[in-house]
Amino acid sequence: MRLMAQPDGDELDLDAVIAACIALRSGHAAELRVYRRTEPRRATDNTLLLIDASASTAGVMPALQNAALAIEKNGPFAIHSFCSDGRHAVHYERVKDFDDPLDARCIARLMGLRSRLSTRLGAALRHATHLITARRGTLRHVLLLTDGKPHDVDVFEPHYLLADAKQAVREAARRHVLVECLCADVQALRALRSVFGTGLRHLRADTR
Repeated sequence: MRLMAQPDGDELDLDAVIAACIALRSGHAAELRVYRRTEPRRATDNTLLLIDASASTAGVMPALQNAALAIEKNGPFAIHSFCSDGRHAVHYERVKDFDDPLDARCIARLMGLRSRLSTRLGAALRHATHLITARRGTLRHVLLLTDGKPHDVDVFEPHYLLADAKQAVREAARRHVLVECLCADVQALRALRSVFGTGLRHLRADTR
C-alpha cells in the first residue's frame, strides 16, 4: 500500500514537493509532508472450494470433505459441489456461501454430500469462476477438490473433457481468477497436469 504526502519516508512525493515549492514562491506556508512510503497490506483472498461429487469420488469423498474443512483460509471462502448428467444437466450445489458462517448446519450439509452421476469439470469451473468474479478483493481463487476422473454420459471422446477443463482454466486466468486442483488419485495426476500445470497438488493419504 503506497502512502503519499507523509511527514517521513524513503522517497520524495514529487507532487507534494511541487506543491510545497509553489506555496513558498507564493509567500505561503509550505506543507512539510513531502515524502512517500509503502507499507505491507494483507491481500483479501476470496477462495471457492469446489468439490467433485461425482460417482467416481465415492471412495475418496471423506478425504475431500475433510480437506475442505482443513484448508487454511485467508479471508472469505465458500464451499460448493457439483456433478453432471450430460451437458444440459450439471448439478451445482452451494454448501457454504462466502457470507455464511461455518456452523453446524453448514458442516452437516458438507458431510451429507453423496457421490453420484458424472464429472463435467469445464462447466463447473466456468460457473465457479463466474460466481467468484463478483467478489471484491485482491485475490480470487478457485480450488477444485477431485479424484481427477472427468467423465460424462454424452461424451465419447476421451480427451474432450480434459481439453474443455483446460480451456476453462485459461478463461478464468483472463478474468484474473486463479484455478488450482487438489487431486486424491495419484494415477490421475499426469493427465491433470496438462490442465492445471503447477497449480496441481496431490491429496495424500495422511491428509484425509
